Amino acid sequence: MKPTVIRLLGATLPSAPNTDDGTMLGDAISPPAAVAVVVRKERRVLQFLIFIRFNFANAILLWIAAASFAFIPLLFASVWHRPFCRLRCAVARQDKDFFCRRSEAMIFWQQVGPMKYRFATMDDCALLAQLNHQLIQDEGHRNRMTVPELEKRMRAWLGGEYRAVVYEEDGGVVAYALFREQPDEIYLRQLFVVRDRRSQGIGRRAVEVLRSQVWPKTKRLTVEVLVSNQRAVAFWRSVGYKDYCLALEIPPA
Repeated sequence: MKPTVIRLLGATLPSAPNTDDGTMLGDAISPPAAVAVVVRKERRVLQFLIFIRFNFANAILLWIAAASFAFIPLLFASVWHRPFCRLRCAVARQDKDFFCRRSEAMIFWQQVGPMKYRFATMDDCALLAQLNHQLIQDEGHRNRMTVPELEKRMRAWLGGEYRAVVYEEDGGVVAYALFREQPDEIYLRQLFVVRDRRSQGIGRRAVEVLRSQVWPKTKRLTVEVLVSNQRAVAFWRSVGYKDYCLALEIPPA
C-alpha cells in the first residue's frame, strides 16, 4: 500500500502505511497528528518572531528614552549656563534680586582682560564694609560709622535698590563699585580701589567695565565727589564726567 502525502503550509509529510492487522508501523504519525504537529511548529515560529520583533521595538524605545533623559540635563545646562556666566546687565535688570537674595552662594566671574568682575552678594557685605571704611578715611569724609554699622547699611542697600560689583585681579579683590539704577539715571555712589593697587589703571578699567558691560548706554550717569578730594575730581573728569552742580552748606555752629 502506497503512503499518502499531506500538504500543509508548504510542508510535505508522508503518512505511515497501515499493516495488515490495522496497526501502525514503528513511530509513524497519522495525518491528523501530523497536521497538529505542523500547526504547532508554525505557531511557535510565529510566536518567536513576534517575541523578537516586540522586544527589538522595546529595546529601541528604551534606548531612545535613555538617550533623551541623558540629553535633557545637557540641554538644560547649555540653556541656563550662558546667561549666568556672561552676567549681562540685561539679565540683572530682569531680576535684580537674583544675584543678591536668591543665589547668595553662587558666584559667577566675568573675565575682562586680566581683571575679573562679578555682582556682589550678601556674603560680600563684611568685605565691602571694610573697604567702605577705608574709602571714608581716604577721602576725608566726616562719616563716623563703624565697620559693623557700615556692614548693616550695606546689607540694607544690597537688599534694596543698590547693586555692587566686585573686581578681582591676581587672586585678590582690587576694587568695588556701588550704584543705584533709576528709570533715567544711574547714580554711582561708591568706587574704591584698594590702597596697594592704586595708580595702576584699575579704577579706569572698573569704570569701563561698568559702562560697557553692566550699565545701559541710554541713561545719564552721575557721581558725587567731595570738592576737597581733588584727586578724585580729576579722575572723574578724566573718565568722562562733567561738572554739573556744586552743593554748598552751612555747618551747624
